[in-house]
Amino acid sequence: MDGIFSLMLLVIGILFAVLMVWVWRNNDLTTLKKSILSLLLVVISIVSVYGSFAYVLISSDHAYYTTDGKNLGDVDHEEIVNNSRQAGYTIKGPYFVNAEIEKAKGLYAPSDELKSRFGQDYWVAGIGNYYTEESFFESEFIRDEKGTRITFFNESRPDSYFSSFKVEHLPDDEWITDQFELMFSLDSAQSQKYLNQLKDEIRTSNQSIVVITIEQYPDFNAVYHEYQNRSKNSTSTVSRGEGWITQTFYRNGNITTGTIVYVVPNMELINYHEGDKYTIKMDRMGGIRLQIELDVGEQIPEEEYKQIFKQMFGRLGLPPQRIEDFEFDYQPSVW
Repeated sequence: MDGIFSLMLLVIGILFAVLMVWVWRNNDLTTLKKSILSLLLVVISIVSVYGSFAYVLISSDHAYYTTDGKNLGDVDHEEIVNNSRQAGYTIKGPYFVNAEIEKAKGLYAPSDELKSRFGQDYWVAGIGNYYTEESFFESEFIRDEKGTRITFFNESRPDSYFSSFKVEHLPDDEWITDQFELMFSLDSAQSQKYLNQLKDEIRTSNQSIVVITIEQYPDFNAVYHEYQNRSKNSTSTVSRGEGWITQTFYRNGNITTGTIVYVVPNMELINYHEGDKYTIKMDRMGGIRLQIELDVGEQIPEEEYKQIFKQMFGRLGLPPQRIEDFEFDYQPSVW
């Protein structure tokens, strides 16, 4: 949609420029006529821009049936993709959540232990360091920014969503510098510099959350092994089609000490049936979500669209009866 609208704007802009040059270079026109024609061109261009935008909105609108994600457990991802190809389905991906790899958020941090669990292509999307379960910071890695964006939270302070974050809401200074040294292999002077930067940001920003950027990426393996050392147990969520998996590490039984968010790749397996688009979004760890895209306002009987998905599951080598586990929501229009 963005590409089509941008192309339309480019065409309108070129036509406007060409016509304006022609008007003002035409010696047969008086200055008054040139001014009137210029004004008309401006009005026509504005109307064309709004008309193009309306056209793009209308032409891109669809109705949808969607589901929440489910996890089918241990599946042979490569075999299912091959079966999809043999069935003649359109295959798109891999995606990391909804982005192609060039635009995906995250840190590629290969680890033999995690590769055996997630495969070669997993990403680390975020790391959480917990002082207490209410006071912690989260790190994320944005592709178009150099380094690591760190956001501090303290959910025990009054009105934490709207009130200003104060220096006294931070964890203990020594704990913060220890975490910075662990994550980024900093010396004490460097970690203290970032702590001072953090406090300066809090004093000057007067915001409900505080964010700083450390201009390097963390040593993920050091963080992962430290979490394992300080924790006797951990739990992991299951993926549900987009590839998100969160591993939570605990100390003293059930007190959160750290979190790591992973993303594994997913594929879209698409079957076009009678003009409608049936999509199975499947990630490498067995997560699946379903979607149907159809014309605005169009509806399909439940048994009919479930039967299409059951046929797709069967051709892919998945158990067709699992379609009954999904609950479909209908949206008649995007707008």
